[in-house]
Amino acid sequence: MTQSKPHPEKERILLVDDNPTNLQVLFQTLSSLGHDLLVARDGVSAIRVAQESQPSLILLDIMMPPGIDGFETCRQLKENPATRDIAVIFLSALDDTDDKVRGLTTGAVDYVSKPFKADEVIARVRTHLTIVQLQRKLDHQNAQLLHANNRMQQDLIAAEQIQRALLPAETLAFGPVQIQWMYQPCDRLAGDALNIFQIDEHNVGVYVLDVVGHGVSASLLSVAVMHALSPTSSIGSMNLLDPVEVAATLNTRFPMLSGSNQFFTLFYGVINTQQRSITYTLAAHPPPMHVDAAGQAQVWEGSGLPIGVVKEPMYNAWTKTLSPGTRLFIFSDGLPELRAPDGTLFGDDNLKALIQNCAGIHLTGTLDRISEHIIAWNHQGKSDDISVIAIEINQ
Repeated sequence: MTQSKPHPEKERILLVDDNPTNLQVLFQTLSSLGHDLLVARDGVSAIRVAQESQPSLILLDIMMPPGIDGFETCRQLKENPATRDIAVIFLSALDDTDDKVRGLTTGAVDYVSKPFKADEVIARVRTHLTIVQLQRKLDHQNAQLLHANNRMQQDLIAAEQIQRALLPAETLAFGPVQIQWMYQPCDRLAGDALNIFQIDEHNVGVYVLDVVGHGVSASLLSVAVMHALSPTSSIGSMNLLDPVEVAATLNTRFPMLSGSNQFFTLFYGVINTQQRSITYTLAAHPPPMHVDAAGQAQVWEGSGLPIGVVKEPMYNAWTKTLSPGTRLFIFSDGLPELRAPDGTLFGDDNLKALIQNCAGIHLTGTLDRISEHIIAWNHQGKSDDISVIAIEINQ
């Protein structure tokens, strides 16, 4: 084996031919390119040199008696994970089309017939080295993208864990009031948020909010609002007993930024466990669905502008009695607006029928049945987050 003076920035090219004269001519032809040139006299040596030196390109003769020929050499190179990506150009006196096809099928990237013209060989070597360098650059960029993607996935997992950590316990009881909930993001990070929390001895706050859009930006806003609605929030005083004040304060603190088009809808209610009543406000959020003791469902009234859209919107409050044996379902619009594969909306009527059919079933079973219907209705995957709070008033 002979090697020209090495240079760390040069490519390595392996020249393989059993004829010393041919090797010398080829070596002299390519010396002007300034790359590191390695030589081998047979296929076995070529495979060994390729494994040890990892050249960028191999120029390979086909007929090399008495050992393995160029076709077999190329085949073994391509079967070896350590050498399979090295570009191979056949240089051969075999000029038949079948030989050329066989060479390319074996894994070569090009085929040059002997006797070769120096300009042609130089041009093809330059071309394939350019391809090799571009592929190397692409591989490096792909590795960087993969690393960045892995970090992003880790960040998303951490963000998802933080978002879920802010959710309440799965089953809550406040005197006669039993509460359970369901939370199904359509992506890893959700724009929906919900919470149930004790305000004082007799009052419990409940809310469902829905930030427009999905993903990171929507989840960041939903988490910020959850912090603002926390009884221990350090953002400032907010009268959590007054739904209208809560909505107005959130509207001031979370205005829709110019160009972002990001706002959110809200149901916020205060349950008085002593009086068995709820006072609530709506900000463009679906009204809750009430189920009386006889199992009949009715959508309560309510409307209002989304949070953050205008500077001083008017919000209203409604107070309703929660009689023993009744239920209340608070949900984001992802549930009634669920679409079947043919585009049919699930809608309020189907939701009402579903909830009425769950009369007498424990809240856990009711939420399980809602989840089953979501899958059955939209088996291709949800396009929106779905959040549900189910409240039951015991005797």
